[in-house]
Amino acid sequence: MIKKPIIRKPSDKKDDWSLLWKGLGVFVLLLIVAFVVNVYFIEERKRERYTCARMESDAQNTFAAISSYFADPDRITLPTIDQLIEEEGLFTTFPVKIEGDPEQDIIVSVINNGDAECPKGKKYVAVMGGGEGVWED
Repeated sequence: MIKKPIIRKPSDKKDDWSLLWKGLGVFVLLLIVAFVVNVYFIEERKRERYTCARMESDAQNTFAAISSYFADPDRITLPTIDQLIEEEGLFTTFPVKIEGDPEQDIIVSVINNGDAECPKGKKYVAVMGGGEGVWED
């Protein structure tokens, strides 16, 4: 008995190729969705890190402006933010609060006004000459 060779019809090959293209299309679609989601979350984490760094930087810039303010020996009272902005050219991204006594400790608080998120906290508090500040909620 002679075996007949299996002969495929042209329509069978078309079905094989269309199945392959459909599978490849689904794979590419999943890659695109994963890429978009990943980029979104990466950008969100970057924004959060930027916000935290900006708050810390605002505190350090305020300390620098206070130091510059007290370089004049006639100044003995704690300056306001408006004085530092006007006289020392201070620029901050977030609202800053200055407390304390120039003879003792000067405390600078940077408050996140809610425009951007920082996972470390909503408020950054630092003491002049006291090293790194503390995050509070």
